[in-house]
Amino acid sequence: MKTLIVAPWGDPIGWKEVRYLVEFPSQNFKDITLSEAEYRKASTLAALHEAFEKELGWECFSLIFIPSTLAVNSPNFYENPPEKYVTLVEITLNYIKKIAENKPILPRDDFSLKVVPSIGLFPSRDKNIETLFKGSTRIFYAAVYYNILQELSKNAYDMVVLDLSHGVNFMPVVAKNAVKYAVYAYTASEKKRK
Repeated sequence: MKTLIVAPWGDPIGWKEVRYLVEFPSQNFKDITLSEAEYRKASTLAALHEAFEKELGWECFSLIFIPSTLAVNSPNFYENPPEKYVTLVEITLNYIKKIAENKPILPRDDFSLKVVPSIGLFPSRDKNIETLFKGSTRIFYAAVYYNILQELSKNAYDMVVLDLSHGVNFMPVVAKNAVKYAVYAYTASEKKRK
């Protein structure tokens, strides 16, 4: 079964490696069973991805949404603040990749990190400075919706799994709606083609 796993994430800096038992749906999706193996990971997404592939034989691709606001946690953010969004994205991706070097937060392969616009007021950890990211949750919604619809259009997935375990604040609710409506839109467009 070709499966798209979608997950909005907060800041993984404090996540610890734990042992996961993964719940699997039954053939008819009415019951669940537990994985035979334990998966030592620092994110539920990494455990789900590996368990689905190893134990169920599913072909998985994970789409991970990272808030652009995580850039403020980068060591040099305040010394050289970005002037363009593309630079903010690069800083955020580097921050996540650095964390992933030291703990198993990402699947081994077949995943994509998408930095999406986010909002909030963030104090620096070691300076007396606050950074305000202005905007709306609608922009976050639009970015998630667009990226999911684009991924669904490129590949014929049998299933979409939404992992809300590590999302924070508004992200889980907004991501849930964006996924739901992107799947509806994709399904409707596919029915029209047939």
